[in-house]
Amino acid sequence: MVDTVRTEAELLSLFADNSTGAISPQDLRDFVVSIGALISEKGVTGDVAITGDVSVTGKVSITQNASDNALDITQNASPPATLSGGGAIHVDNSGSTREAIIVQSSQAAPAGSFVRLDTSDSGFNVPMILITRHEDSGSREEIEI
Repeated sequence: MVDTVRTEAELLSLFADNSTGAISPQDLRDFVVSIGALISEKGVTGDVAITGDVSVTGKVSITQNASDNALDITQNASPPATLSGGGAIHVDNSGSTREAIIVQSSQAAPAGSFVRLDTSDSGFNVPMILITRHEDSGSREEIEI
């Protein structure tokens, strides 16, 4: 019999409950040939689009060999004001005594700026960068750029 690539929904339905012993050797072969297609469909190779929450324990590496951006983030809504930090990127470095963000380049002849912040809205009327340092005494120091 020919092995059939099945969708995730078909596989979940097929393997939902094997109390009757109805999973056949052919079903297992279909599962094996479907895994490669499902992994590719989920975007493990090539471009990846993620909708919803993702939790990763461990390291995430992105290697970009093309001339496009390695990481694009589009935030379509504002987080609630009660969310600590908010924003499209939030880094909580509380568990580390080292730097939270390091931007490094070994490019000997760069053709552009190292870090670039742009806004395309002429009504953008808040600081591009706000640095806040909280002192133990409760005082606070802010630098706006």
